[in-house]
Amino acid sequence: MVEMALLMPLLAVMLFAIIGFGIAFQRWQVVTNAAREGARTAAVRLNGCAGTPVQSIVLAYVGAAGLGPGDVTIGVSPPSPCNAAAGTPVTVTVTHNFVLPVLSGLVPGLGGAIPLTGTSVMRKE
Repeated sequence: MVEMALLMPLLAVMLFAIIGFGIAFQRWQVVTNAAREGARTAAVRLNGCAGTPVQSIVLAYVGAAGLGPGDVTIGVSPPSPCNAAAGTPVTVTVTHNFVLPVLSGLVPGLGGAIPLTGTSVMRKE
């Protein structure tokens, strides 16, 4: 019985760490795929500026995963991909600051945000 009382806090922290890592991995995948979708939009659909803006595609993708517009920052290079010539690389970077949901309050030093970044580069067609 004493052994259980000594090991239970350690097991609880390990369980919450595993859950937190799973959530962080899912968010990283969302951010990476959103950057890929944004770069694909900039490379293919923005021919002559008649297409959907990159930011709205990225925000729709992360919104479907449960992240709001204020949860991510989006960077597009060049800033106006519709004016870029064919063959020009277009880079889309999406960043999300992830905070561990449970462990940040239990373990000292884990209260800060972990930046999750996804970057994708595609040539304009």
